[in-house]
Amino acid sequence: VNRVWTMAEAETFQWLGYSVDNGEKLWGPTNIEMRDMQYFSSGSGAGQRAVTAYGNIYTQGYGGEMFCIDTKTGALVWKYNNTYSGLQSPWGYLPLLLAAIADGKVYAFNNEHSPNSPLYRGYKVHCIDAYTGEAIWTMNGWAGTIGGHGVSTCILADGFFVYYNFY
Repeated sequence: VNRVWTMAEAETFQWLGYSVDNGEKLWGPTNIEMRDMQYFSSGSGAGQRAVTAYGNIYTQGYGGEMFCIDTKTGALVWKYNNTYSGLQSPWGYLPLLLAAIADGKVYAFNNEHSPNSPLYRGYKVHCIDAYTGEAIWTMNGWAGTIGGHGVSTCILADGFFVYYNFY
């Protein structure tokens, strides 16, 4: 939408934006405060994995935070981090991974690549307003990923959101 190519610096948690038309740097690096575990975006290692929609990038991570960043300016639009777990996980937060984005909604889920047994309690599937970051609904469930890379096995089509539940 904004003709911006984005890049993340894994070591600093910062994003940069470049023009698709001429390669010029448009903005960045960003200065968004993140939880330390956010360094791990998924089972694939360091760096923020993101999905682009509506002129924004939406990030995921093991810190249990999701950020919406405007690709035109690099400004933080919203942050969602309703994932505190107390003693239910080793790091105190539930990883939050992206499943799908459609119809003005971001679907995300708590999961991690190598869970302990018994499974941690409190994992959910989240539906978040893509423009405001407000929770629309949450539902108990441990949705799945493929091969530990944080790639969702959730399916969103024809008004249905389907996932298998590890619980």
